Amino acid sequence: MTDDIVFNRTTWYPATIMHAAQEVGIPLSRPDAVDTIDFNIRNLGHVHLRREKSWLTVRFYTPNVQLGAIDQLVGKLRELETHNITQVWLNFYFKGWVEERFDRADHGPGLMADIVTRLGQVIDRREEAGREREFRFESLGHDIPPIESLQLAKRIWQVSDGRLSPDVFERMMQSGLLRRSIVVAQDADAAVDFTYRYIGHGFDHWFGAGFSIDNIGRTRRAAHLDKRYAMAVAGDYASVLDEWRPRIGHINTSFARIDGAGDDVVLDYDRILLPFRLERPRRKTINAVWCFSETRREGVAL
Repeated sequence: MTDDIVFNRTTWYPATIMHAAQEVGIPLSRPDAVDTIDFNIRNLGHVHLRREKSWLTVRFYTPNVQLGAIDQLVGKLRELETHNITQVWLNFYFKGWVEERFDRADHGPGLMADIVTRLGQVIDRREEAGREREFRFESLGHDIPPIESLQLAKRIWQVSDGRLSPDVFERMMQSGLLRRSIVVAQDADAAVDFTYRYIGHGFDHWFGAGFSIDNIGRTRRAAHLDKRYAMAVAGDYASVLDEWRPRIGHINTSFARIDGAGDDVVLDYDRILLPFRLERPRRKTINAVWCFSETRREGVAL
């Protein structure tokens, strides 16, 4: 079996951008200009299956997925019952992108049968899956809008001389900004994603109970099920440190809560990113970004 394939209604094709483009007759002068695999999954209802040694990853967009493609996938999973598959990840859309893990240690010889059952459950409820909301992110540059809390956060940064000290936390707390703040740090290896160093408890309202505690030390992408959101909103972090200037952004999107409870999270907020140096006793000083958010939409205030 090819290690990386996509199922359509009747067969499969290699999961390459060129093969995916040929499926829909898209002429590509630059094959890397369009992610045609993702296009086919979201718009044509195709299903992506990737195998890496003993792991499988399955990805599909529930509102559009073709039942024939699911049938093709189920047939392939049954073929793999005798293979040494130890872990399977299902990545599908259901009021937001969801990621579920199935481990051989938990499911034993019934691993594939349990996955097929789960696929049936998701497909049976596909009318409830909703559709992906358009994601809008605007990087608004360096001019601070006339929003009092953002202006205040900038003044605290200016007084601090860019040093992330206990005094900064104290001023943010006294000003009522701490619970809507996040601090992420960039480790010595710049290729590593930013890690959480502080998360205000107000973010539990958006991302689920315990988010502000459970994710300290984790990378931003690992902490979010919706990787597109995590990657997009982190896009300005490196530039803030490179330029050593505050930066403003506006985010408007929605996705399912991480803890699966309640309605979708609806995010409509302005933010300011502030560059800091985090000095650590007997350890190398590292760069950090303080992110403060101010909501626009009624009913989702932190």
